[in-house]
Amino acid sequence: MKYLITLMFSLILIQGLLSQNHYEPGYFVDLEGIKREVLIFNKDWKNNPTSFKYKKKEQSEIVEKSIFDIRAFGITGICKFERHVVNIDRSDQEIKDYTYSSEPIFTEEELCLRVLVDGPVSLYKYEDNRTRRFFYKTDGKIKPLIYKKYKTKSDRIAINYAFRGQLWSILECGDFDMDALQKLEYKEKDLIEAVRNFLECSDQSMDYIEKAKKFKKTNIVLKGGLRLSTFNLSIASADQKGDKFNSSFDPIPQFTFGLEVEYILPFRNHVWTVFSDPSYQSYKKTEEKEFLRFLVQPTDLIVEYQSIEIPVGFKYYFPLNKKAKLNINASLVADLFLSNSYILMDRYPDFIDDPINSYFSSNFGIGFQYDQKYLIEFKMNSKRDLLAQFLDSVDANYRFYGINIGYTIF
Repeated sequence: MKYLITLMFSLILIQGLLSQNHYEPGYFVDLEGIKREVLIFNKDWKNNPTSFKYKKKEQSEIVEKSIFDIRAFGITGICKFERHVVNIDRSDQEIKDYTYSSEPIFTEEELCLRVLVDGPVSLYKYEDNRTRRFFYKTDGKIKPLIYKKYKTKSDRIAINYAFRGQLWSILECGDFDMDALQKLEYKEKDLIEAVRNFLECSDQSMDYIEKAKKFKKTNIVLKGGLRLSTFNLSIASADQKGDKFNSSFDPIPQFTFGLEVEYILPFRNHVWTVFSDPSYQSYKKTEEKEFLRFLVQPTDLIVEYQSIEIPVGFKYYFPLNKKAKLNINASLVADLFLSNSYILMDRYPDFIDDPINSYFSSNFGIGFQYDQKYLIEFKMNSKRDLLAQFLDSVDANYRFYGINIGYTIF
C-alpha cells in the first residue's frame, strides 16, 4: 500500500507541475468594465470557480484573480462566467435538509455563474459540491428557475417543478407545447435545448451558447504482455528469537493477456479516468531448497499459482501533443486464485498445507499512448502475500515487473 500512496503523491505533484503550461486564449472584464485579453488556465471547471489563473503572455508571470475582483471572464470558444447577485435556494441539498414546504427558501448571494446561453433569453448555471441551480434572464434581471425536492406529510419525497411554468411563460413557440413542457427535466442539456429552440423559432439571435462537450466516454483495450515474476518464502523461527529463513526463486518470465475497460471522467479536460484491466497470469516453479533450521533434508519447493487479477484504479494523462500522451496509473487489485494453486514442500507436505489465498495488493505504472489506439506501459506491483490469510509465521511474497502492449478496439 505504501507504493500506492507514494505513486498518488507523485502523480499529484507532477500534475501540478505540468498543468502550468495549460493556458488558453481568453479574457476577463475588470471592475471598471475594461475587457483584457489574456491567457487563462483551463481547469475544465465542474464546479463554478471562485478564482482563476492567467498570464498576459506565454512567458509572463502567473497571476491569480478572485471572481470578486472582476465582472466576468472566459476562455474563447470554451466557457464564459459572469459575477451576479442572485437569489438561490439551498434547502434540498441532502435528504436530511428537505423541508415540508414546496416553496424554495431563498438567500441572496454573490456568485460566479456559468453562462450557458447569452441572448434575448439567457440561461445560467451554478454548481458546487452540494448544489446545482439554473437561472434565466429576459428583462435584465437574473431569476432562479425553481426546482425543489421536499417531504409530504406522509414523509414521501415530492418535487416542485415550478421551472416548467416559468419557462412556459417565455418560451412558447413552435413545437414547444404542454407535452414538451411536461417532459422537460431540470438538466443542463434539456434547458439549453429549450432556450435554443425558442430563440431559433422566434428568429432571435444568440450572442453565445455553450457547445455540448462531445467526448468518448469509454475505451476498451486488448492487452498482452511479458512480466518478470519473483517469489520469496520467509519462515519465522519458533524460538522467539526473531530469526527468519528466506528462500527466493530467480525471476522467471510470464506471459499475460487481458482486456482493459476505461471510463473517462467528464471534467478537468478528461485527463482523469477510472479503469479496470482484468488479466490471467500463471506462475509455476519448482526448485530444491534447504531449510536447515527447520527441516533435516533438502526438499523441492513447488509453487503452482494461477489467478485472475482484477485491478480497479485511476489514470492521469499528460498530453504531449495532439496524438501522443503519457499516463500514470495506480490500482487496487483483487486476486481471484484458481483452484489448482498451491505451495508445497515435496518431502514435507504437512509443513505448508494451506492453499494459496491472497489479500488485496496494489499495482502502479506508467504508459504511453499514441493516436488514441496504441499503448505501451510498464507495470509493477506491491508485494502480494500468497498465504496471508493462513500462516502468520510464513510469508510467501509474489512480485512482478512487466511491459504490456495494447490496442484500442472500441
